[in-house]
Amino acid sequence: MNVMFDTNVFSNLASGKIDSTSVPEDWRCVAIYLQWQEIQATKNPEIRSKIESVFDEHLPVKAPPIAVWDVTPFDESVWAEPGNLYQSILEEMDRLKPHRNNRVDAVIAEACVRGKMALVTNDHTLGQAAAAHGVLVFNLQK
Repeated sequence: MNVMFDTNVFSNLASGKIDSTSVPEDWRCVAIYLQWQEIQATKNPEIRSKIESVFDEHLPVKAPPIAVWDVTPFDESVWAEPGNLYQSILEEMDRLKPHRNNRVDAVIAEACVRGKMALVTNDHTLGQAAAAHGVLVFNLQK
């Protein structure tokens, strides 16, 4: 099954909050540019290195995000198709819990919808908004 890990999953695997044995072997990890960008924004170099190691361990297949102004690099993105759910996902997230990172998380959820992938996240707001748009959501944190 193709699954997209939210950045918090890579972080929580690195810190031990999620046991690596809880990741099923038949999951094929997919990521968009934004997860790597968020990992690189980790200020503590030691923690960032651990998260990068977890990211590399799962060798995610790279998928393109949709182009969103001030969120995704256009040279690594695809243009949204008519009927795209990004705005609807973002509105749902903002309704549930306004947060400055909702635009990034909505891009991740939209990539799951478009790519017919499950989402693995510990973010309740993202998970709830993604599930409301037909995404199968898993939370591996105990």
